[in-house]
Amino acid sequence: MSTTALTDITRRELDRRANGGLERNPTRLDAYTAELAADGIEAAGFTGDIAARHYLHTPHADLGGTGVYAGLLQITGPVGDSDAGNFVLENYDPALLPEPQNPVDLADAMWDLYLKRDRFDQVVGA
Repeated sequence: MSTTALTDITRRELDRRANGGLERNPTRLDAYTAELAADGIEAAGFTGDIAARHYLHTPHADLGGTGVYAGLLQITGPVGDSDAGNFVLENYDPALLPEPQNPVDLADAMWDLYLKRDRFDQVVGA
């Protein structure tokens, strides 16, 4: 499942659960962000990013000690040499976009998360 699809699903679920949805209710968004901070989760700045990260943190915590690892690799730009990355680079001003991420670097970062299992997430390209 793509990050966009996961973000859309998570956003719909948050809209269903929160009164009027987090995006339309700044007071609830502030409370949710504070709740995440209290749990040691740093807000990423966008509701979808916050929601996706929090959504994925739950199985990470629940699966701890079972031998199953759930983690999150956050990518700050288009994936180079991919259909989606090429579409973005062809249709948007490259000067306004983050640097494309090398797929080999992404694979190495995910493999590192999986092998070490010493953290929940890693940001690549920041």
